[in-house]
Amino acid sequence: MGNIWFHFQIYKWDISSPKAIGRSFKHFWHRLTKGFDETDMWELHYHLADLIQPRLKFFIQSKRHGYPKCFNSQDQFTDDEAFELWNKTLGEMLEAFDLLLKIREEEHSLKETVPINLEQAKKDHEKIQHGLKLFGKYFTDLWD
Repeated sequence: MGNIWFHFQIYKWDISSPKAIGRSFKHFWHRLTKGFDETDMWELHYHLADLIQPRLKFFIQSKRHGYPKCFNSQDQFTDDEAFELWNKTLGEMLEAFDLLLKIREEEHSLKETVPINLEQAKKDHEKIQHGLKLFGKYFTDLWD
């Protein structure tokens, strides 16, 4: 269950009305007992990106000792080339999560409607989809 004071401190309490206080307590209790509350489900993709992005970034920056066998299964590359290809793939995965979090920040900071660059939005969407596809494909290879 963890340290109750830690959970109490990090939770944002809404005290604007008695109903809001009750809702805040319910969310606090769910975070304390389950580790999450229903507010995490409202934008689950962003919540998961929040969890994955810093860990994937740390994984990329850490001293790793290899790469998945599929990156050099027929010995067509040197070890250095295969490792570089793996790093490039990890970078594309990280870029997808970075873009997701950037989009969330932009969405949450907008106070009024602003024009959207559709060309850039399409490119970002393609990068996100590509990176998430790679993440799914190599999910079980994220170890060292």
